[in-house]
Amino acid sequence: MGQARRGQHSPWSALLSHVCGILAVVVVFGLPLALQRFWPVLTYGVLKIVASAARPRSCSCPVDADAARARRRDAIVLLVQKKRWTKLMNSLADLQKHFNVCFRKDVLLFHNGDFTIADQTEVKKHYPLVQFHYLADGGKYWKVPPGLENRSAWGSTKGYSAGYRHMTRFHYKMVFEYLEERGYDWFMRLDDDSFILSCIEYDVFQFMEDNDHLYAWRLAQLEYRDFAKQLPEMADAHMRRIGAPMSHEMHSHYDGGQLSTASWDRWTYYNNFMVTRISWWRSRGIQQWLEMVDTSGIAYLSRVGDAPIQTFTRMMFMNKKHVHHFQDWSYHHGPIIALSLSSLLPTWMRPFLLEDAHRFEWIGGQPDMMETGNTAPLIFKVNVWLASLGIKWWL
Repeated sequence: MGQARRGQHSPWSALLSHVCGILAVVVVFGLPLALQRFWPVLTYGVLKIVASAARPRSCSCPVDADAARARRRDAIVLLVQKKRWTKLMNSLADLQKHFNVCFRKDVLLFHNGDFTIADQTEVKKHYPLVQFHYLADGGKYWKVPPGLENRSAWGSTKGYSAGYRHMTRFHYKMVFEYLEERGYDWFMRLDDDSFILSCIEYDVFQFMEDNDHLYAWRLAQLEYRDFAKQLPEMADAHMRRIGAPMSHEMHSHYDGGQLSTASWDRWTYYNNFMVTRISWWRSRGIQQWLEMVDTSGIAYLSRVGDAPIQTFTRMMFMNKKHVHHFQDWSYHHGPIIALSLSSLLPTWMRPFLLEDAHRFEWIGGQPDMMETGNTAPLIFKVNVWLASLGIKWWL
């Protein structure tokens, strides 16, 4: 009898067994889902801490920096708003410390009139190479394309004002005309929340010219599909119309058949940083395409972004051999941070790296814009926590 009782399982033992089984299932199936959600946030936080610890105190200028100072064909361009003053000043500080203290490029800040003369004087006091350029609302460079004045036809404006759409148009078309008229040959784009986190010890514009590059990028993203709505179809129709074959590179970014919004893989330049030759964008064939994009009004009617427009334009008309991917310095914008291996090493060690090692980097955050909405609150909390530790120059 005693042995029989000892062999019996109590109700509590059975319950505990069931609970353990459920927990095991949750761990086995839930852990991958949890990692999928939290891993981008974890890497984002870790890389920001490492980038903070590795921040250089100063950057050494190359021997030929004096020659670069004489060049005034290069512009660094930012569209800015006074309400984002702190981010702008931090972005300019990183730009100055990590690049422009050596190479002294013109820094053009475009604004819509919210920066007073006193504000401009304050910025120039810290950064003398800054120039302010006023874009008047309704002026040549900041207005709706002809035929789209009726705003009732525009797509949803929630979160995307008329000014936002003018900004999109400025970046995919008008900025090239503006800079060409003022004698510039090259330009680098930054946003007021773009942060160069390590030394760039060479003139990026001279590097582009010496190596026959026409376009350079730092990061890529997977864009919202709606932010390129109808653009792939327009690109396909245009290439057929002019009798030009679709490039192999373009073919690699959609899923067989005909290029369409649905078949496109959403790969897009994260063009808050880019360097490009202005004359390429002002050439006849590119201008014809961009005029068609402009008159279609897709940036206003469908909220198509400048990043996919620029990405498609580059892939349609520029051979990939003229494109460069910068990976040898660290960079941060929004929900994505890139930490390069070479930026963690002392200057004297970098020449000993193998060529491929210069391209080694760690990416943290969320480059898939479809998923960013899920992780944005967590990334915000990470930023708040890092700020409490004093890591706040780019927040």
